[in-house]
Amino acid sequence: MAGTIRHIACEGPCFVIACNQFATKASYTADLDGYEELEQDGEILSRGGSAIVGPLDDYVAEPLYDEEGIVFCHAGPRGTRTRRFPLPEDCR
Repeated sequence: MAGTIRHIACEGPCFVIACNQFATKASYTADLDGYEELEQDGEILSRGGSAIVGPLDDYVAEPLYDEEGIVFCHAGPRGTRTRRFPLPEDCR
């Protein structure tokens, strides 16, 4: 997914917020239908990976994996008004 969000940010040009789920077995109650099927899986069921990419094709908030958390950044118009088509060489 990292390539996709970076491509969109660069092409936009815009900030892209990628929100991904982090879940462990403890996130679910034992009375959930199909819970038995989780027994064979590891403790982490979904690794997360939420991140924010800026219009200059850089991570302004690195992907957050394997833990709960909030991904945030202080964003402004940096790079959003200066990049226009055709795409710069670094985004092709």
